[in-house]
Order: sequence, then structure tokens, then C-alpha cells
Amino acid sequence: MTKKKQTINMMTAQDMMQRISEIVLTFKNQGLAQKLKVAASKALDENNLSALKSLLIIALAAQCDEELINSKVEGEGLFFDPLSKEFLSEFDAEKAIADLNRTVDQIKAGVQKRSNKIDQKLK
Repeated sequence: MTKKKQTINMMTAQDMMQRISEIVLTFKNQGLAQKLKVAASKALDENNLSALKSLLIIALAAQCDEELINSKVEGEGLFFDPLSKEFLSEFDAEKAIADLNRTVDQIKAGVQKRSNKIDQKLK
């Protein structure tokens, strides 16, 4: 019988730990896998659901780009909320707004480049 998929908010601490363990088995980088397992075990022992959710998200992101996540973990340590720290500049409102504006500008520039390439091909 297959287990019904659950949202992360519906998962128990044990479910999250099991899912993290399953994901890290697929990693090529065993150092990253070990760090995630150790942090998840500690979070499970402390019944820290927030940390387990964050670690599960990190593991899922590492499935997509293990090298990028490993470089972040190596450079900054294993934060339980690295995405917020990265994109909101440690919650400094001015820096967060500047980061968001810079990101939007980069996206606009990328879209404009692609649009120009398409226009040139159509001519």
C-alpha cells in the first residue's frame, strides 16, 4: 500500500525525519548528507518541528542543486532558516527592499534580453 502524500504542515516529526533520511540517501555529497542527518536528529530529539521543516526544505532544495546548497552550508553554516536570511538580508528592511528591487531588475533584464533575441529571430 502506498503512503498518501502529506503537506509539510501535516507531517509529524517522525515523518519529517524519515523523509529527510530518504532524501539524503540520494546525495552524492556525503558530508552534506551527514550534516543534515545530524541536525535533523538533534531537532527530532528536541521535538523542534520548525527546525525539522526547515531542514526538510533544505534537503529538498539540495535534491535540485546539491552543489549550491553545499556551498551555502559550507560558507554560512547550517541555519534553520537560510532562505529568509539570504533573501531578506537578515531582516534589515532597507537591505531587504534593495535586494528585492535588485532581483526584480535582474529578472526584467533577463526577460528583455530573451525578448530581443526572439525579435531578432523573427526578423
